[in-house]
This record gives sequence, C-alpha cells and structure tokens, in this order.
Amino acid sequence: CRFFALTAADSGTIVLITANDKVVTLPSTEIGLTYTIIAGTAGGSAGLKISPAAADKIIGAGGVGADNKDAINDTGTDIIGDSLTLVGDGADGWYVVAQHGIWSQES
Repeated sequence: CRFFALTAADSGTIVLITANDKVVTLPSTEIGLTYTIIAGTAGGSAGLKISPAAADKIIGAGGVGADNKDAINDTGTDIIGDSLTLVGDGADGWYVVAQHGIWSQES
C-alpha cells in the first residue's frame, strides 16, 4: 500500500516507514496529537511525503505552511533516519517540533 493513514489513537507513536515512496496521511489536527515519522529507507522515485488534512498546514519543514501541502523528504537528499516530529495545535494544523534531514514543502 502506498498510503499509510495515522489516526488520533496513534498519537505518541514513532512511525518507521520502511518502504519507498510512501505517503503518510495525518488526521485532522487536534491539540496535542503528536507523531514522529522516520524514514527507514532512502531512494525511490517520489520520496517520503507527510500529508495533512485538506484544511490543515504543516508549519516548518522548509515552509511557512499552506493548507493541504505535504512535507517531502526528497529522493536525492534523503537518508535513512530522516525524521519529523509534529504536534497538532487544533486550529491551523501541525507544527514541526523536531526535524532531522532535509525536508521541503509541496509548492
């Protein structure tokens, strides 16, 4: 499966993605929901993407945040162990509170 959907019940977990070109989808933001997503592989053609709900932003990770834009761990610069830790604010979306590696934001 190319998509991996997180739920509120997954909050506080560390998610290790061990397949190339995965899209990790976040639930709608809620105050305090926290996820750490780690790249367990590198390469592929599209890279690891973290996708917020349509009305949510990812604030940090190479951008100021815009609704429905993915954080992307691009192939070519990705390495095993790249990660993002995100915390939901319940209003605007997800704040990056820890980052390892090079991430960009979908334009």
